[in-house]
Amino acid sequence: MGIGKRVESETILRREFPKKCQFYGADPDPNPNKALFEGINGTYFGSAIGAKTEVKQAFLLTNNGYKPYTIPHVALEEFVSNIVGRNDVVDWMSIDIEGGEIDLFPSLLKGGLFDRLDMDICQLNMELHLEPNTDGSPSDGDVAIYNFVRDALVSNRFVFLKVTYPYKNRVTHYGINVESPRCRQRYMSSLV
Repeated sequence: MGIGKRVESETILRREFPKKCQFYGADPDPNPNKALFEGINGTYFGSAIGAKTEVKQAFLLTNNGYKPYTIPHVALEEFVSNIVGRNDVVDWMSIDIEGGEIDLFPSLLKGGLFDRLDMDICQLNMELHLEPNTDGSPSDGDVAIYNFVRDALVSNRFVFLKVTYPYKNRVTHYGINVESPRCRQRYMSSLV
């Protein structure tokens, strides 16, 4: 979710696993995302993804940096269930939706959307967007990010690896689902 003019990871996965990968990408800006994603035999969906279907502001990457736009968002449940088509396992999910990821946190935790759909996210790449208040104190979004990481760790669902701080207000991480038997069988059976 959030192609952002970059498909390097998908290109590598396509090359390494040419017959096993199905890619579904969502980004509201078709230029150049549609051509990039279809160039790796992925299915492009031209919308932003959110916690619910609504029209709201989002920041889109333009040639002049990020700019705010009011655009339609499709609910994550609609995207997963009706557009992608439900599957029991999502091997790799990448989320970089310029702050909108905060609304999706509950879907990834125990009792959330993916649990209700009996789906497992085995590997999760996410960019988190920190936006402290002008006085330097944590914003509501920053607190939500902390709570998500804490809850994911306490629940023993995800182990976060390669946590980086590439920009002043960005944190990226790679998470592995160690709770799911389906994910453990797919990715960790040779380790035990």
